[in-house]
Amino acid sequence: MKNFRMDPPWITKASGSNNNTRGRSSPGSNYGSFSNSQRDDTIASIAKEDNDDIKFYEKLSKKETIFLLENSGIQRKEDPWKIFQRYLINELYFPGESYKTRSYYETILINTGSVEFQHFLGYNTSENVYNFSKMIIKQIISVENWGISTMKERQISLNKITMSFTYWDYIQVFDKVLYYNNNRHKHTWFIKNCVKIFAGPIPNWFLNWRSYHGPTTKILPNPFLKLYEEWVKVSPDLHELYHTNQIFYLEKINQIYFFIEFSVPWIHKWTSKVEFTEEQISCLYRTFYNNFGTN
Repeated sequence: MKNFRMDPPWITKASGSNNNTRGRSSPGSNYGSFSNSQRDDTIASIAKEDNDDIKFYEKLSKKETIFLLENSGIQRKEDPWKIFQRYLINELYFPGESYKTRSYYETILINTGSVEFQHFLGYNTSENVYNFSKMIIKQIISVENWGISTMKERQISLNKITMSFTYWDYIQVFDKVLYYNNNRHKHTWFIKNCVKIFAGPIPNWFLNWRSYHGPTTKILPNPFLKLYEEWVKVSPDLHELYHTNQIFYLEKINQIYFFIEFSVPWIHKWTSKVEFTEEQISCLYRTFYNNFGTN
């Protein structure tokens, strides 16, 4: 969004003789009107919370099929986490090639300059597990900027081993890096988009990614919700999206662009559950939840 700027709650006038100078807080610190101490307390509380706090989250309407189950797996439906142990290797929460681990996918996003990660170990424990992680999305590579073909391979080095990946791997990365969980199944993500994403057209696959992992205005505190309501009315870029660019995902496109335009952060987590498909085949599903970060 380039033509319209409205001061969000975290924009403050800078000190000095020029009272009209404004400063945007640095990446990772945009918690609106909340102070730094409140932000630090929030991060600490997030890392300690358990699944009982899921009631404070917005449950997303979309869910993902992880894999279909054989009949023998139904007996474990009350404890879906044990199904992961039965079907997959330790600490891998999605099917696929065993060498394509969380580190593999994170390295792709780091080396392409797309995402910045930070992980935090558990509190008061000697276990080497992550309770809380940060994902700052800095840019999205479009298919036009990838190269002559989506199958054109790029290389990364992981544990001194050179590995290749295509544009299709790059698309999948944004999902699979979020599928990490610890052995207590209480991991949460802090996610934020940098406004730099607007440097080029946002790919449709990223809009689809947002429908699974991105928040809606339901999680916004009142100051942010009021800002959103004013911004939707006057933003000329939304009009262009609807009428010039012929955006099809109209229901939530304004919400998606608002979170990107003002770099509004959210907390993300997932749980697993055994249910049945339309064909009545037992299946392990992944359900997603979002929160603004304060309860």
